[in-house]
This record gives sequence, structure tokens and C-alpha cells, in this order.
Amino acid sequence: MNVKRMIVTMLLLLTVAGPASALAPSWYWLLQDAQTGIQLYVDNNNVYKSQDYAVVWTKMLYPSGKYMLCQFKLYRRGYADLMFISTRDAQGHTIRDIHPGPNGQHMTIVPGTRLDALYYACYGTSPSNNY
Repeated sequence: MNVKRMIVTMLLLLTVAGPASALAPSWYWLLQDAQTGIQLYVDNNNVYKSQDYAVVWTKMLYPSGKYMLCQFKLYRRGYADLMFISTRDAQGHTIRDIHPGPNGQHMTIVPGTRLDALYYACYGTSPSNNY
């Protein structure tokens, strides 16, 4: 009887936890910086959007193969919060993880920057059109 109860409990937990977990990343190429060769990708599978903001994961791939995973919160009002950064080597090993906290909050999205391109990809407009 205990074995049946344990199996039912495990199946129930897997059913509940499944939809709540993040999907495997699906990296969508967004742009390449002509001067540095850095390529910017957005994870299409793990974007959260509301009326006021979007939370997105990005991947900045350097020509050396090193890359940075960043999570941004982009506000419709034209600013962004940097929520998390993970720098990885070309083999995917973590070099450093950073949680900026309040110091990384409310960067203004400047036209022509990577953040501006990311904002446009999320909302289909420039931040200056939303003031």
C-alpha cells in the first residue's frame, strides 16, 4: 500500500512541476556587432511578457567562443534591469555568475544599442514611442 501511495505522489509532483519548469532554450539570432563580432541571441522559449515589462534571456557570443548569459527585465517605459549574468568559457564551464542587485537597476535604453534592439524584438517599437 505504501509503494502505491509513493508512486501516485511522485506522479502527481511530476505533473505539477512539469509545466512550471523552464523550457530548453531556443536561441534566436538577433544581431552581430560589426566592430567586435559579438553576436546577440534571444531565448524564444523563456520570454515572459506583461503589459508593463518583459523578462528575457540573452546570449552574447564572442568570436573566441566565450559567451555570456544575461537576464533582463525590459520596461515599456524605456529602461531595463540587469537581473543575472553568467560568463562561460567556450566549453560552457562557468567562469563567473553575477547577481547585480540594486546596482544593476534601471538602465535607460539608448537608441542604437543592443538593449534597444532587444526591446524592439520584444515590443516591435522603439522605447521612445512609449513615453
